[in-house]
Amino acid sequence: MRFASLLASILAVFSLGLTSARSEEFYAYMYENEEQPAAHLTFSPCTGEEVSECAAYSLSCDPARSPPLQISIITGPVEPMAIDLIKASAGLAYAKVALSAGGKSIDLPISMIHVDANEMDGGWMLSLGTYDTAPMLDTLSKDNSEGATIAIGDRTFALAPQKGDGAKLVQWRDACIRIRGN
Repeated sequence: MRFASLLASILAVFSLGLTSARSEEFYAYMYENEEQPAAHLTFSPCTGEEVSECAAYSLSCDPARSPPLQISIITGPVEPMAIDLIKASAGLAYAKVALSAGGKSIDLPISMIHVDANEMDGGWMLSLGTYDTAPMLDTLSKDNSEGATIAIGDRTFALAPQKGDGAKLVQWRDACIRIRGN
């Protein structure tokens, strides 16, 4: 019995180490659809052709959706995050976008909290949306995008996880502005 308990403890510590190391190794992928105008910035621990199959979270700017700017969290503790947002918000939920230059941050109002089944892994997906795109699109720039993060509840997600990904974030912002006609 002791050996099984020790082995379980070692495996738990090992898997926590893998989760922590893996969570720091996300890659950003920008995609713009011109046929049905939309821009997507996907974050994944995978590279190459596997990106779409192991995406962890994404930003989308799609005028055909309501709300037009959405943050989707595809993996992780989605259920408690959604519950915490709903309980704590009293209808006034915010995501905090931290930019790299001078510690500036943006309070992004959340107009939509939606939980849906994730058919890829049997869990859940959390979609958050806002109609008020100005705080993010107007403030985000080439100078402050590198190292940007977004905090939703008590979880923080990197918007420029690798060196140079700030340029992809700005490319996404520029596509959003162009698509929305701002």
